[in-house]
Amino acid sequence: MKKLILIFLVACGAFGQTPAPVSPLKFTKWIITVTDLQKSVDFYRDAFGFEMNANAQLRPAAAANAGILKLTNSPEGTMFRNTTIHSAALDWNLEITEFHTPDGKPAAMRLQDPGTTYLRLRVRDIDAAVAGGLKHGGAINSVGGKVMTAGKNKVVMLRDPDGHFIEVTQPGEIAADAPAGQLLGGNFVAVVADADKAASFYKEKLGLDNQIVGWNTNETTMNMFGTPGGQMHRASIFVPGSKVQLEFIQFKGIDTKQYSLRVSDQGGAQLGLQVPDLDAAVAAFTSTGGRTETQGGEVKRPTGGGQSFVRDMNGFLVELTQVSPPAPKPANQDTPVAR
Repeated sequence: MKKLILIFLVACGAFGQTPAPVSPLKFTKWIITVTDLQKSVDFYRDAFGFEMNANAQLRPAAAANAGILKLTNSPEGTMFRNTTIHSAALDWNLEITEFHTPDGKPAAMRLQDPGTTYLRLRVRDIDAAVAGGLKHGGAINSVGGKVMTAGKNKVVMLRDPDGHFIEVTQPGEIAADAPAGQLLGGNFVAVVADADKAASFYKEKLGLDNQIVGWNTNETTMNMFGTPGGQMHRASIFVPGSKVQLEFIQFKGIDTKQYSLRVSDQGGAQLGLQVPDLDAAVAAFTSTGGRTETQGGEVKRPTGGGQSFVRDMNGFLVELTQVSPPAPKPANQDTPVAR
């Protein structure tokens, strides 16, 4: 992606144009598809302190418009609504989408299955997080159904009302400058068939940094995940200079089954990635074994920019967004007014 940005700037200069501001490459949100928007908002609010904007309201579900149907490749007759919630401790938002499609089939994935995704959240009070989650239809996935101890930390794997996994950690020591409130930080995880291949793609084609860790057979970790007897391998990617990470995990030594949920399927999740050049980013995915989910490949805006849902070579779904450039100022906006 660094190369793509450079090409864009050089091309503009070659035609004697002043390049428009280029939107930075960054992780912007984690998107989950749920059955009941209100129930999910209540879950994430009471367990982790996520908030809606003060003036935001949950509107009733309505027939998805043509743009939503095209972007998400959903069938006619799909009902849709969504909202975005946030925390001051995070540099990304949690978008919750409610789809009801004529052919919808919620999946009951296990954590070790490629195609599964989850959030990794650090909290100030893990017992309060678990209590808030269970109150609103959540469940514990960890062996024994309780919070576990890992070194100085307390850990547990939760599931939200739609089965989305959430790895919750309460650090043994909380820094004095840690964010106030329940949430201390968080990142994203995707379970894939080949973690090394995934990390290499995002580094080589999108210019992200990566870090690869060997196989982990720690019994406590496997029990916390709810995958006793298994082994896991990690590979993380992140934008240079950013603390937000996407981690790929690969399991072995345990039964697994590949899943490929659609954007509209309850239990599915996608990463929101902002890019400076949508066409080039889509091409990077499709040229290396991925494919587009959006009808026609992309949805472009009249003001510039656009969006596309793509799958990488492991089947992981990413929403690519190119932000529209700022509207030009009127020619006389900065001209002094005669008095």
